[in-house]
Amino acid sequence: MGIDWRYTVMGIDWRYTVMGFSVSQTIVAMALLSFSLALLAIAFPLHSVAAGEGLSIKLIHCDSPKSPLYDPSTTHFDRVIAAAHRAQE
Repeated sequence: MGIDWRYTVMGIDWRYTVMGFSVSQTIVAMALLSFSLALLAIAFPLHSVAAGEGLSIKLIHCDSPKSPLYDPSTTHFDRVIAAAHRAQE
C-alpha cells in the first residue's frame, strides 16, 4: 500500500490517498488525536487539584541560595545594589 494519485480535473474526480486513507480521513483522525491529547493535558492537572492534592508552586527569589541564578561570590551589598537596579527597570 503506497501512495495513490488519481486526478480528473474537469470532472472533479481527484483523489489522493496515503496508506489507503483519503486526505479527509487523515485530517479528521489528526484532529481527533489532537483534541484527545489536549483534553488529557487539561484533565490530569484538574484531577490532581480536585483530588485534594492541591496545586502548589514555590516561588524562589533570584537572590535566594536555592535559586539556580544565585551567585555565591556576591556580597550582601552587591545583592542589594542589584535588587535596586531591578526595581528601577
